[in-house]
Amino acid sequence: MTTALKAINGGSKQRNERKQTDADKSIRPHCKVSIEDINWVRQQPPSVQQLWLDSVAAEQFGGSAHKLDTNLTYKSLQKAGAALTAQGLFQFEEVFGRLPSGRPGLISYRVRNLHGYYNRFY
Repeated sequence: MTTALKAINGGSKQRNERKQTDADKSIRPHCKVSIEDINWVRQQPPSVQQLWLDSVAAEQFGGSAHKLDTNLTYKSLQKAGAALTAQGLFQFEEVFGRLPSGRPGLISYRVRNLHGYYNRFY
């Protein structure tokens, strides 16, 4: 009986599961970036390149602002953010709130993508 079920199902259960996971891996979301933007970023200092990568990771497709996670220092973030904003790639917003000490202050940044990525599946 189990041999007949295997024949009906096209083989073992593991084989069918493996085919399904391989198919899922081949269809992944991709972002398109203009070559001009990539060439501009490649010519920038490492801090600008790092902030660009962090910003793309935070907000890929344009639209609403998302929380920015980066390990750049405040000064590096300010300089790199100014370069990316001047180029028209991203807009950065400061988020104020209560610090762990209880005092009000800058707690994080949000980033908004301005240069038109869009989602494609391949």
